Amino acid sequence: MLSKLNALRKEVRALSRKAVLTVSKNALPGGPAYYEHLARFFDDLILRAAGELQIVGLAAAVELGVAARHHLTSVDPPRCAAIGQNCASCTGHCPGA
Repeated sequence: MLSKLNALRKEVRALSRKAVLTVSKNALPGGPAYYEHLARFFDDLILRAAGELQIVGLAAAVELGVAARHHLTSVDPPRCAAIGQNCASCTGHCPGA
């Protein structure tokens, strides 16, 4: 169990570094535009990913202070439809909801 947690922690740190490097190419670190770009980076990742990558993305967003409530409560309708299932957090947009 501890080895799995350590591996996840390393994945979170690696994704945080990747996000910072990617965003730093477009905005100066620390400014409003920087955090806006970081938020968009994680919005795209979290809402489009699934499984472990989604969890790692959420943890990295939390680590960098850009996690948003909708990361926990919303479901991307195209992704939901693509996987063909209704989600517990669905707000009625999923097929068959």
